[in-house]
Amino acid sequence: MSPEKWQSLKTRVQDSFKDCEFSQEKLEAPEIGEGEILEFTGPLGRMRLEYWTKPVVLGKNVSGSRRIGAHHEVEYVYSETEFTQTLKAYKWDDGRNDWEEIDLRGSFTL
Repeated sequence: MSPEKWQSLKTRVQDSFKDCEFSQEKLEAPEIGEGEILEFTGPLGRMRLEYWTKPVVLGKNVSGSRRIGAHHEVEYVYSETEFTQTLKAYKWDDGRNDWEEIDLRGSFTL
């Protein structure tokens, strides 16, 4: 999802649902990126939308030896100009007391 569509969706959700809570998160190494999270009560109950922006992985460097018990290290090379955006939707599952991901493939239009 493009940043423009995310801003439009975020505005619509915040205008439509009065109990909407907005927060931001930053991911640290080994995976880096930023996320925006909306939590609100929707038609399916308690819902959560997460929009993640992460740099594209250009490659990875693996160092270490092939001996048993040897330490291996993986270093990722990230792009400074290219980013990937991901939208994930969740609904609250009272039975498991946890968020359950909603499959958005083919069913989401804006």
